[in-house]
Amino acid sequence: MAVSLPPNGLQDFEHFCRHYGLALAHDVPLERALEQDFWAHVGGKLRPFDRITLMAEDRTWMAETVVLSAGKGFARLHLLQRFDLVASADELEAAEADALPLTVKWNGPKEKWVVIRKADQNKLKTGIDSKADAESFALNYRRAA
Repeated sequence: MAVSLPPNGLQDFEHFCRHYGLALAHDVPLERALEQDFWAHVGGKLRPFDRITLMAEDRTWMAETVVLSAGKGFARLHLLQRFDLVASADELEAAEADALPLTVKWNGPKEKWVVIRKADQNKLKTGIDSKADAESFALNYRRAA
């Protein structure tokens, strides 16, 4: 006799696990977040199969992870996939931007990406959500000048 799924067998995903998100500071690499002791202060609230989406504060990458085991002072995560959010075309554009009299810089969560004129360090635009958008602004500014 073939086994079939019982009527109440299919459950909402949240029934089994929780989904968390964490924006990592600009100077914290993904590799550090995958180390067990990184989670020392929250390991006790995590459980196996919880999902954690990690995001770079500067929005250049994001990663999906799953908790394999956790407890007081630790959590062991498995990296499911990483997404680099700066495409190769954007990287080429960034190389062009290096030759410009402007620079694009991550300036923290309040100002986000900023475009700065190199000659006088004047901020031409702040609060740009992504590096690609800031580089695009810099290229368009240069073309208009």
